[in-house]
Amino acid sequence: METKVKLLSLTDGYEHKLISSTGKPKKEYIGQIGKVIHTCIISKGNYVKPTLYDVQFDDGAIFCLDEDQIRFVALGALEPEPSISLKESKRELNRRFTDVESVFSSLSYLIENGLYYGQNKH
Repeated sequence: METKVKLLSLTDGYEHKLISSTGKPKKEYIGQIGKVIHTCIISKGNYVKPTLYDVQFDDGAIFCLDEDQIRFVALGALEPEPSISLKESKRELNRRFTDVESVFSSLSYLIENGLYYGQNKH
């Protein structure tokens, strides 16, 4: 399973000037999602630097980023299901809301009419 991250920011002026192998400046990758291909923790004596992440973007560009520059993103939350159209997706969401409303409506009816007492009352 791949770990996906979103590039949030650059930490200094030097980074703004970094160019990827694609010829694009690093600043153009802000807001894009990439996959973590390598992690590294640099330590010397008692000093431990935060974890560094090598992140590869869709065009093949790879940058070394620290924890403050990225945000981990949930799998499945990145893109809508490509096989489902927006109209179908809305219809499914409305159906689920209708199902939930039906359950609460039925439960409310049972409670109001004394037909449901919960688990502790009989």
